[in-house]
Amino acid sequence: MVRKGLDPGTLPFQNASSNPNGTQEVCHAAIPQGSTPTELLPLWAIGRLRSCYLARPRYGFDLANSTDQNELMEAPHHISAVIFDMDGTLHDTETVFHNAIKAGVTAVGFSVSDAFCHSLLGIPGVDGDAMLRDHLGPSFPYSEYVRHYKTQVNRVLASAIPLKPGAIEIVKSLNVRGVKVAIATSADRSRAEHQLSLSGLNAHIPIIVTRDDVDRAKPHPDLFLRAAAILNVPTKQCLAVEDSFNGVRSAHAAGTIPVMVPDLVPPTDEIRALCVYVADSLWRDNLCEKMRQSE
Repeated sequence: MVRKGLDPGTLPFQNASSNPNGTQEVCHAAIPQGSTPTELLPLWAIGRLRSCYLARPRYGFDLANSTDQNELMEAPHHISAVIFDMDGTLHDTETVFHNAIKAGVTAVGFSVSDAFCHSLLGIPGVDGDAMLRDHLGPSFPYSEYVRHYKTQVNRVLASAIPLKPGAIEIVKSLNVRGVKVAIATSADRSRAEHQLSLSGLNAHIPIIVTRDDVDRAKPHPDLFLRAAAILNVPTKQCLAVEDSFNGVRSAHAAGTIPVMVPDLVPPTDEIRALCVYVADSLWRDNLCEKMRQSE
């Protein structure tokens, strides 16, 4: 929906309740001084206005410099829960895995392109390994590759898991405001629980749905459907935050409200069309500080 005539100094949020005349109200959240609307992530709005729909400029739409400063995209449903992907969304780990794949393949005398590695994003490790073996053929020494791959990953992630900027802040904020949260990851349970323990997010996200809990992982919808069922929230009221194409496809197929926060790969037109919007990051630094000051 496109609305005209809104004050560019505020972001609009459509209230879930209606006026007596049947029209829906619009409330506004002020933009912190020095920020532009394209810097704001709707998760900030969820924290402050749980009873509201979300709105923000279209992907790549610079409100400050646009000739049409009031073109906005609205989420279709009231949001009651947020389901996060883990790797590449909350954990800054996809680059580690990407580099380990390329290093391991090179170590055994083969090579793979960045594009092929990107095609593995969001899918379970066993499925990715099968794709790798098919791609490189029967002469590929898979067992030797796995040894090199694990050595590379463990060297970087054995004792600490790096977080994406704003990950802990946004999860804590949602906790404080009573917004239900969960993780839906293509990782197996052992790896997911280990990494979340190292990153500290396990203390803030009690519901973790993994590859071991469903018949099919991403890009199929099963992980998000299972997470929504455990949360006891309709999928259409769940915001799904993803970094990968396969994750976005999974979230969309499940009927959630997909948001993409790109990590290694920017969205294509196909993927952008599946999202309510695409954000630059989980949370801008000035908004992290703003939220901390308000709590």
